Amino acid sequence: MSDQDIKSKRPLSPHLQVYKPQMTSVMSILHRATGVFLSLFAVLLLLGFTLSVLMGAERYDQFVSLLGSFFGRGILFALSVCIFYHMFNGIRHLFWDSGKLFKIENAQYAGAFVLLGTGAATLAYWYCAYHYALK
Repeated sequence: MSDQDIKSKRPLSPHLQVYKPQMTSVMSILHRATGVFLSLFAVLLLLGFTLSVLMGAERYDQFVSLLGSFFGRGILFALSVCIFYHMFNGIRHLFWDSGKLFKIENAQYAGAFVLLGTGAATLAYWYCAYHYALK
């Protein structure tokens, strides 16, 4: 048999256009996306902060006022959602690595826990930030 015959008889590997999205697949994609978002924006935020400190009090005040603007708070809110989602989903992956939560219903419950935990932790964080730090 030639190489061409072998290749033509192999089944095609399934891909995203074949399967309908499921909670685990969507959450896996979101886990990667939040990791990329955190890598880019958190690093840029940290670099901006350190640069503003190094450039003096006036630049630091400008940086803080930028973060306090509507746009800045939106970025900080998105970062906090990504941090909590990535953390809770990482914990779920640790359970999977230990061989737990592999049954479909357990995976569904764990996914729901990740989403509810993300929402609750984000809301609690911003509630505390508003009531104790931002007033």
